[in-house]
Amino acid sequence: MNKQFIALTIVGALVAVSTMVAAQQTTPAAPAMHKSEPGGVQAVPGMQHMQGMQSMQNMQGMMKPSGAPAAEAAVQAFHDALTHGDRAAALAMLAPDAQITEDGKTQSRAEYAAHHLPEDIAFLKNAKIKLLSRRSMGMGERAQVASDTEISASSKGKPVVLRSHEQMELKRIGGQWKITSIRWTSQRAPR
Repeated sequence: MNKQFIALTIVGALVAVSTMVAAQQTTPAAPAMHKSEPGGVQAVPGMQHMQGMQSMQNMQGMMKPSGAPAAEAAVQAFHDALTHGDRAAALAMLAPDAQITEDGKTQSRAEYAAHHLPEDIAFLKNAKIKLLSRRSMGMGERAQVASDTEISASSKGKPVVLRSHEQMELKRIGGQWKITSIRWTSQRAPR
């Protein structure tokens, strides 16, 4: 499991527990937590993977429009760079260790720059993109932004309309939000 996923899962679990306590709900006890060495909280070894997935789902439910406006602006800047064909600006928004996953295939920043980025720029050059929703949540130096869009474009000379879901994780690096993870899934829009 990557460190970002673990950190976000832990933050999500802590936020969920805080929310339950604040609402004075009675629920089964959350996994035990303890302070780690420099810098934060980590789960006690043995936490089940499904508990982590549940925490991620809870976090997505806690996202709200403009929950982390500066992180949302960074995501929009990345999209603007893609649609305007500005390769350098798009890459500048990605952290050096960024991971990009599309339909289950993960690429490093360098792999994305060499292969998929030019394809994305070409595909989006004449596309019409309609933002359906955007939600976000800030967590100190980290943030998550989820977006749903409808993309009308052309593929192999034929019109295509896609529904796309995007989940981005960002980290503040040198005072600026940088994208550390992108997960894209797309499917043809219903007619």
